[in-house]
Amino acid sequence: MTTRLQLQTLIQESLTDIVQWPAATIIAWINDAIRDYSAYFPYIVEKTYTFTGTARSFTISNLSPTPLKVLRVEYPDAQEPPRYLEQLSMTNPKFWGGPFYEPRGEAPTDIFIGEKPAQTR
Repeated sequence: MTTRLQLQTLIQESLTDIVQWPAATIIAWINDAIRDYSAYFPYIVEKTYTFTGTARSFTISNLSPTPLKVLRVEYPDAQEPPRYLEQLSMTNPKFWGGPFYEPRGEAPTDIFIGEKPAQTR
């Protein structure tokens, strides 16, 4: 697998004017391209959280790669059929106490759930 540094080096070697196209510009283009193709070919990650007490928020910014968006939230887990929460803004009065979730942050850093966890797992 080619790393970003290898790709940057390959691109810089093929350019005739490295002054006009500095490394920072090339790196920005590489990052933009990865973000663009990731929308069509996403790297899907599943993450399970364990409840502690009555926590209703979960940090997801520590996932690698950093998530671009949250597709769905299953709560509680292991139900058959699975039960998925509906996305709704936390400012909506129906949010708190209902079967809802909201990702927070531009590239989501946290997820909040509207329901109070039934039990500690």
